[in-house]
Amino acid sequence: MGSARSSTPSMGGERNRTVQRLHRLSRAIVARANAKGFSIVMEKLKGIQRLYKRGNAQGTLYRGRMNSWTFREAQRQIEYKARWEGVPVTYVNPRGTSRNCPDCGSPLLELEGRRLLCPSCKRIGDGT
Repeated sequence: MGSARSSTPSMGGERNRTVQRLHRLSRAIVARANAKGFSIVMEKLKGIQRLYKRGNAQGTLYRGRMNSWTFREAQRQIEYKARWEGVPVTYVNPRGTSRNCPDCGSPLLELEGRRLLCPSCKRIGDGT
């Protein structure tokens, strides 16, 4: 007789892969900050799940996918690994952070297609 197992991947397997990716990514971020002598600055993630509640004109599957995402897990892992390595971590209010150049702090100009330009240092980046 054939196996009773399903041929589709389990949610547990996908979760394990996600945890492994977050672990590798957070370890790389902290290692780079430590090697360069940088501190780590992250946005305060509050109220994100309110964006994906019922009645916001989003489908059930989409809301379920967005609300199952581990919003804070990456920050938690970066924070504890940074503390372990002695790398300072700071949280900032996200309001307005995408409007200023990450290199020089000048106000950014919007180009077509969600591209942003810094008139001071001529950096061009994605506006997402």
